[in-house]
Amino acid sequence: MTYVKPGTKIYTDEASAFRLLTEKYGYEHAMVDHSATEYVRGDVHTNTIEGFWANVKRGINGTYVHVSKKWLQTYLREFEYRHNLRRSPELMFDCLLQAFPKVRVG
Repeated sequence: MTYVKPGTKIYTDEASAFRLLTEKYGYEHAMVDHSATEYVRGDVHTNTIEGFWANVKRGINGTYVHVSKKWLQTYLREFEYRHNLRRSPELMFDCLLQAFPKVRVG
């Protein structure tokens, strides 16, 4: 898997497609069984990713209304940025400015 570092622990729900994470790719994988009303077992849960997608859906439906396939990745990167800085919103503007090259005037 191109975007997942070797040795990563992956937590999912019980969907059968995720079984390949261990069997085929060798990742450490634990799951919760939502169909058995299990949502958390120790550190194993899917609450964080479910919350992230809930925010994405609310943002698209409430703010952007429509997102084309062409720009979907750009919108997702924006939500990722917001999510990663959600506990330090005071850093958002400074981090954004650092993403642009410095221009010298004069």
